[in-house]
Amino acid sequence: NSLTTYQSGSLSSNKYINTLNLSNNDLFLGSAKRLLQDMQTNYNVRRRGGVTINLTGNPKVTLGLLNADGDTEAIIDFLKGKGWTISVDS
Repeated sequence: NSLTTYQSGSLSSNKYINTLNLSNNDLFLGSAKRLLQDMQTNYNVRRRGGVTINLTGNPKVTLGLLNADGDTEAIIDFLKGKGWTISVDS
């Protein structure tokens, strides 16, 4: 896989996402942040648990880098609190 970018809004209103596997790509950190912002919007469109987002294996995206921005950390915590699984390398 070689995805590097995510365009804001692409998945924000997809009410039927259960699993999003973007592992082993080369996503830029900003793209991962935009994706997670859209996933929070997605949750608000259709409130549900049990959604899995896998971002492991993206060398520019780590939990530490995502959490350095308090806003993204809050989104991850929010979604996990709603029963979502967010997988990111440490």
